[in-house]
Amino acid sequence: MPIRTTRWHRLNRLLHSDQVVAHNLIVISGTMGAGAIGVAFQSLVSHRLQPADYGAVFAMVSLITLIGLPASAFTLLMARETSRDRASGRQAQSAALLGRGSRALLLAGTVVAVVLLTASPLIARFIEVPVQLVIATAAGIPFGLVLPLLLGEFQGEERFVAFSLLSVGQAGLKLLSAILLGAIWGPLGIVAGISAASAVVYFVAIRLLKRKLSIKPRLPWLRPAAGYLVVVIPSTLALAVLLSADVLLVKHFFPIQAAGEYAAVAALGRAIFWGATGVTRGDWAPFIRFSFIVGRLRGTFLRGRCALPALVRRGNDSIGRRGGSNCDTPITRQARLSRSSAASYHHGALPGRPVS
Repeated sequence: MPIRTTRWHRLNRLLHSDQVVAHNLIVISGTMGAGAIGVAFQSLVSHRLQPADYGAVFAMVSLITLIGLPASAFTLLMARETSRDRASGRQAQSAALLGRGSRALLLAGTVVAVVLLTASPLIARFIEVPVQLVIATAAGIPFGLVLPLLLGEFQGEERFVAFSLLSVGQAGLKLLSAILLGAIWGPLGIVAGISAASAVVYFVAIRLLKRKLSIKPRLPWLRPAAGYLVVVIPSTLALAVLLSADVLLVKHFFPIQAAGEYAAVAALGRAIFWGATGVTRGDWAPFIRFSFIVGRLRGTFLRGRCALPALVRRGNDSIGRRGGSNCDTPITRQARLSRSSAASYHHGALPGRPVS
């Protein structure tokens, strides 16, 4: 018993003394907990549904992934901007990105949902699912596109408990909907529950970020982020295609029974992949702030280095004016030596080496 107590106290002291370790444990635990609940969701659905129905549900999950995964690029973007603002003592730029970016993503998600609703008969015919499943999927698309940006704000603010609870809560709501709504409406209830879980977590996140969302600075948000998004969005889109297109194509080209069996095997692989990604999520916000501060200090140093010759020359001229044109005191000699050394350093000369 004393040995266990001592080990617990050591772990407790480590967590309190090193916030990076504590924050990483919170984020990794929350993400992997959400992944474990996701595995339970897939297992429960696969056991309660026939292969054909499970294939239809997993096809809708794959469609959600295909549309929503590129929006995950906004998580790191939002976290990076918030961390930089915290390092500089401001919040205008991150508030602009949070407020105007969330509205833009919500509008984009609404447009995508309308397109899905309009094309739902064609989509349902292509992947051989009931049209009601496509409609239920479209209902949650706007909220699913905004959530990554909101989660990035929690990560940048280092509110990792809220970040983890939202991640676990969304996965838990999906599992609960699979049990309750799936028992009533079958596959339609499961898909509707996924959309409802995204909506509930969205409104909770908006409530938690109400204070910062009330700040409405008139600053551009897309232009500063364009350079980052141009690089990251294509890679996330490629990942979305890699993780989703196979299920949709198999659902189209193969018989319903075989497609359902393939979806069950693919779901296991996806669950392992997303569970492993929990290890990559951690508290890197302090490192972003540190790099930002180092960059500002480097800029200050370089500006000071460039201003050093002029500063020495100005001081030497001031001494000469006060001492007269024939003043040759130790102070003026030292000033002339400092000016010469500063000029040599400024032009790249090294001690003992002539200036080329």
